[in-house]
Amino acid sequence: MYPVWKDGDSRFRNCWFGGEVTFDLKNDAPTLTGASATFNINLNFPPNQTTLSDGQVVWAQNCTINGQRYQEGQAVYPDQETQSTGVFPDGTPFTRSQNKKPHYVFVWKAWGRYWQVADGPSSSLTIGTDNIPLGSYNMEVVIYHCRGRNMFIPLGYASTVFTITDQIPFTISLAQINDVNQDDQNFIQNRAIAFNVKLHDPSQYLTSADISFSWDFGDSTGTLISRELSVTHTYLAVGTFKPQVVLMASIPNGCGNPTAVVPIDASAAPAVVVIASTLAAVPATPAEGGDSLKKPLQLRVKFKQRWKQIQHRLPLFWLKDKHRS
Repeated sequence: MYPVWKDGDSRFRNCWFGGEVTFDLKNDAPTLTGASATFNINLNFPPNQTTLSDGQVVWAQNCTINGQRYQEGQAVYPDQETQSTGVFPDGTPFTRSQNKKPHYVFVWKAWGRYWQVADGPSSSLTIGTDNIPLGSYNMEVVIYHCRGRNMFIPLGYASTVFTITDQIPFTISLAQINDVNQDDQNFIQNRAIAFNVKLHDPSQYLTSADISFSWDFGDSTGTLISRELSVTHTYLAVGTFKPQVVLMASIPNGCGNPTAVVPIDASAAPAVVVIASTLAAVPATPAEGGDSLKKPLQLRVKFKQRWKQIQHRLPLFWLKDKHRS
């Protein structure tokens, strides 16, 4: 249906007048199974060209190319009326994700399927993940420029890897009131520490879920059950502690029945320790007269899971007696 140019085809060098077009392709994975995955692509045009609000690409300044003069604001490829009422090569009418003239066609491919979107130089695609096995997948997109009726010129292609998981992605950050040293991982006893959870749920799939957190702060004070994303705890003793949190979620399915969450036996569940790279900076307050530690804080994530349950091990940290020198 669409023209196919293989990688390295010399026609790619001349597919856009005035220079090379590059692409920025991103996705919002990891995606919880059943949620929606979104892919975003932006087209980057040569430096001497700019994009108007309606998606039209014009010359950014007066220039001369191959002996031909072009004025600032002149369209690189003048609009053609057929573009706004066109059809895809398979005969279906243009669909677009934004209120812009569809100068481009994006053909997305994954799982042996394809999706067509007619749009401006920025576009997106959102797809469901129901009944898709867990794992990593490759989403490919081929970009075409519409130049009149039934004329689609390939500009190039891009791909991105995305992951579908049954683990709810989340990160944790710690902060203590009245922090002074933002780089220190020491905390002061008898002063509240805030534990903040951030869920990764860009498609709002968990909006109707019943989510709870079971906190064990590692100081033999018992377990705190909370449905809040932020809790505080005060350590009364000096020492090194290993706080942990278990996330439990009951997610309604398509029939309106919630997913049952059975408490796990931590001793029977396999444990995998991962050093997270997405932890937010954790400020802390050094003890008065004490030496602060300059090494960065690391989050040790320990998953102990049986469907929608995650145990999250927080970093080791130290408490100092603020009255000691």
